[in-house]
Amino acid sequence: MNAHSQNWREAEKLNQQPLNQQAKQALLSVRESPNPGRLYLLQLLQWALEKGKVKLAGPLSRREMLKESLETMNTWSPEKVMEVFHESAEGDPVNLAKPGPVNPVGLAEALLDQLDSRLIAAGMYPDQRGKDYD
Repeated sequence: MNAHSQNWREAEKLNQQPLNQQAKQALLSVRESPNPGRLYLLQLLQWALEKGKVKLAGPLSRREMLKESLETMNTWSPEKVMEVFHESAEGDPVNLAKPGPVNPVGLAEALLDQLDSRLIAAGMYPDQRGKDYD
């Protein structure tokens, strides 16, 4: 089995998790067709950014790094991507899936905030050098 088909199967399995199911519902609510072979949460983030539904805050270098990280995540194993959205930088569990109706923009913003906090904790922003961006 090649890496592409393995990632497809892995994504299909992980797409059954509550966070990805909420992302799927969010995509359907905005008349997007979710692809079961890619993580639904990445598809939601792509939709939100392409349609201008969410804004990337912070200095230009920070916004560029966030966008670049999202693009890079498309090449990661789906399991590795899910770790970013299920664990804090300290390894504590994070639950972004909330009960009730799904707000596509609100969920996309929560996902971006989680990715941003992981990048800050990892020191991934080039102009970070001891600055607090909150």
